[in-house]
Amino acid sequence: MNPTQKEYWFAELCLERDYYDVKWWTVQLEQINRELDSLMEIETTLLNRSEISMSLLGLRRKNTLVLRKLYQFEIDLKKEKEYGKKLYDVGILRAYQNSRKLFQEILAEYKTAMTLIFDELKKYRKLK
Repeated sequence: MNPTQKEYWFAELCLERDYYDVKWWTVQLEQINRELDSLMEIETTLLNRSEISMSLLGLRRKNTLVLRKLYQFEIDLKKEKEYGKKLYDVGILRAYQNSRKLFQEILAEYKTAMTLIFDELKKYRKLK
């Protein structure tokens, strides 16, 4: 069965959507990296809590690894979008869903770390 023009159009549309989603996720994770740098400075300057420092370093390391995976997926999507002739298939969808799950996990961990830092800063203020 030969794919129709409509099926090719749909595949291109899905690839385009996935590509821009992944691009947005990478921008968000790059911003989180910059914010983690600032949080590490705050931790070093004000809090001096080794468990928070180690948690932030671990989160930054994990964020960097997820960014690497997302960059690779972005490259793969771009190649498929520009040169690929196959239809949008389950493999691409599964990779997209896995990437989204990684992004959501990092985002949740980052929000938890932010809450922890803010709670510690509240204690710092009360001690003064």
